[in-house]
Amino acid sequence: MMTDPIETPAAEPAAETKHRRIAFERLRERTDELELLVSGLTVFALLSAPSYLLALWMRSHVHLEGALHTTLGLAAQMGIGLCYALAGLFLLHIVVRSYWIGLVGLKSAFPTGIRWDKAKNVGPFTRDFYQRRLPDMDSVIDQADRTASIVFATANVVAIAVVWMSILISAVIALASLAVSYLGLSERVLAWIVIAILMPPVVAALIAWTIDNWVIPLRPALARRVGLRRCMELLLRVNNILPMRLILPLQLTTHGSSHTTRFSVLLGLLIFLVPLAGSLTVAAEGRFSLLGNYSWFDDDSLNEGLRSVHYEDMRTSAEAGQPVPTIPSDRIAEAWLRLFLPHMPARDNALLAKTCASSGQGQAPRHDCTARLWQVRLGDTLVDPSTFVATERRDLGWRGFQAYLPMQGLAPGRYDLHVVWNPEGDDSGLHRRREYRIPFWLSPGFELSVP
Repeated sequence: MMTDPIETPAAEPAAETKHRRIAFERLRERTDELELLVSGLTVFALLSAPSYLLALWMRSHVHLEGALHTTLGLAAQMGIGLCYALAGLFLLHIVVRSYWIGLVGLKSAFPTGIRWDKAKNVGPFTRDFYQRRLPDMDSVIDQADRTASIVFATANVVAIAVVWMSILISAVIALASLAVSYLGLSERVLAWIVIAILMPPVVAALIAWTIDNWVIPLRPALARRVGLRRCMELLLRVNNILPMRLILPLQLTTHGSSHTTRFSVLLGLLIFLVPLAGSLTVAAEGRFSLLGNYSWFDDDSLNEGLRSVHYEDMRTSAEAGQPVPTIPSDRIAEAWLRLFLPHMPARDNALLAKTCASSGQGQAPRHDCTARLWQVRLGDTLVDPSTFVATERRDLGWRGFQAYLPMQGLAPGRYDLHVVWNPEGDDSGLHRRREYRIPFWLSPGFELSVP
C-alpha cells in the first residue's frame, strides 16, 4: 500500500523533535559563545604552528628522497598554508563577532538607535544623506551575526577540503611511486602517473558543471533523456571522491541568499591561497630579507665574500636545512682545517646510482666513487677525494664526508676554499654543477708584538 505523501512530512518532524536531545533554539543562543571559544583557543596555536612545521621540514628534507620527499614536502606546504588561512579566518571571525557584541551592547543601552534630532554637528543635507543610506541597528546586528557565522563555517569548509585533498594527493603519489619502483620506470614518469590519476575527477567535475549549468538551460528537453541522466550520475559519483557530505551542507546552505557570491569567492580564494602561502613560506626560508632592497648588494656580490651558512659557529636555525659545505669558523687557529661535505639523498642518490653503477661491490670502490662527487681545492692545491672520511654529524643532523686539510707551513692571513659538487654537471637542473667559495682567516694562537 502506498503511503500518503501529504501525511509523511508532517509525521517525520514530530518524531525527530521528540528524540532530539537539545532544541535548536537553545543551541542557537549558545552559538556565538561556542564560536568565540573555538576561535580564541585555536588562533594562537595556528599562528605558532607554521614556524614549527617549517623547522621540522627543513631538518627532515635533507634525509629524504623520491616520492617520500615529494609527499612530505607537499604535506608541509599544505599544513603551513592551512594554518595561515585558518588563523586569518578565525581572527576575522573574532573581529566580526566582537563588533557584533559591541552592537548588541549598544542596542541594549540605546534601544531607539540613532536619534537624528540629537545628533550634533550634522546639518540637514548630511542628515538626509545618511538617513537614506544607513541601515537601522537591528539590520546591522543581524548582518554582523550572519557574517561571523559564515566566516566560521568557511574555516571549517577550507579545513576539511584542504586536509582531504592533501591526504588524497599523498596517497596517489605513494601508490604511483610504488608502481614506478616495481616496474623500474624513471622518476620522471611519476609526475605523469599522478596527473593521469588526478585528472579524471577534475575533468568529470568540469563536464558535469558545464552540462548542468549551460547545456540543460539552453536545451531543457535533454534533461528527460535517461542516458544523459545516467551519465551525469556517473560524473557526479566520480566527483564525490571529496567528502561532499561534510562540505556541501555548509556551502549550499548559503545559496539563494545575499551571501552566496562572497562565500563562494572567499572559499575558492582560500583554497587557492593555501598551497601558494605554504610554498612561498618554504621558499622564503632561505632568503636573507623579504622586504629589503639590496640591488647594490645582491647575492652575486657575495660570490667572493662570506656567507654565515658555511660556518658552523654562525649558522642559524633558518639555515639548518641548507646542505652546503661547512667549516668550524671563519677564523682557524688549529693545525688542521675540518671541512664537512653533506650528503643529500634527494639530490645525490640518483646521480650516484648512474655514475657508480660499475664501481664494484666493495666498500673502498663505493667510497671512492661517492667521494669523487666533490672537488675540493685550497688555493692551487687539489685535495685527493680518497682522503675524505665518511662521517655522521648528529650535531648538524647530516651524513657526508669530512676532509682534514693541513694548515702547517701556511702564513697567517686569508685563504679561500673552492668546493664544487658534481664538477661534470650541467649549468641547470637538479644535478647542475654547484660551486661554493668559503673564505677563512688562518690565525694561529700567538700575538704579534706591538712596537
